Amino acid sequence: MDPVNGPPWRRLSPLPVVRTRGRGIRCHDRPDRHTGRMTRHWTPLAVVYLVLAVAGLVVTWTFNAIAIAEGNDFIGDLLSSGPAVSSITNDLLFVAVAGSMLIIVESRRIGMRFALIYIIGSALTAFAFTFPLWLAMRERRLAARRAESGRDETAPDGTV
Repeated sequence: MDPVNGPPWRRLSPLPVVRTRGRGIRCHDRPDRHTGRMTRHWTPLAVVYLVLAVAGLVVTWTFNAIAIAEGNDFIGDLLSSGPAVSSITNDLLFVAVAGSMLIIVESRRIGMRFALIYIIGSALTAFAFTFPLWLAMRERRLAARRAESGRDETAPDGTV
C-alpha cells in the first residue's frame, strides 16, 4: 500500500485522500449517499423522530378535526369529562412543560436556533408533533457537528 496515495482502489476515487496523524488514511469531503442538501445528516434516529412527529400531527389533528366538525368546546370537554381525562391532561401538560424546558436548554447547548418556534408551534399544532420534530432536527444538528469535527457520521459506541 502506498503511504501517500492510499490503497490501489482509493487511487481511482475522485475524492482527495489526506494522511492524518495516528488515524491512518482518511478521505475528507466525501459525499453523502445522496447528493442533495436536504438529505445531509439524516441519521436513522432522526428519521424515526420525524416519523413520530408526522404521526403525532396526524393523530392529534384527526381528533381536533372531529371535535371542530361536531362543534365541541375543547376546554369544557377537558374540564368536565371526569378525573380520568383530567389526569391524562395534567400528565401531558407536565410532560409538555418539561419537554419545552429541554428544547430551550438543549438548543442553547448545541447551538440550534429558533427553539421558541417549536414551543409556539406546539400551541398551534400539538406537542406530539413539535417535540419529535425538534428531536429530529437536534439529531441532524448533532450529526452535522460530528461531520464538521471530522468524526464519522455515527460514533462507534452510539454517543455524541
